[in-house]
Amino acid sequence: MVIMTTKMSVGPRRREELASALRGMLEPVRSESGCLGFDLYVDTEDEGTYILVEEWETKGDFDRHLRGGDYRRLLVLMELLKEPPEISISVISQRSGMEYLEQVIGLH
Repeated sequence: MVIMTTKMSVGPRRREELASALRGMLEPVRSESGCLGFDLYVDTEDEGTYILVEEWETKGDFDRHLRGGDYRRLLVLMELLKEPPEISISVISQRSGMEYLEQVIGLH
């Protein structure tokens, strides 16, 4: 699994333009093969900061997405930002949930 987070900050005059473009990307990307999640969040302390969280089933799915048109659209949108985006990419070999907490701290 691959998880990518992209934190983008935009000035007040470009905020709606960026938000609208990002919202328009959500459903098309979510329908791509291997996409487990593609979600957009607004920072509660700075409404001009958006966080895009992508989850991909395999590295191959993620790489194919990066080469596609939707990611190229995102790169063009980054020109609207007031500073370079913060990008973090994690390759995950194992994923756990509540069962891990139950195992470690004995929740029942």
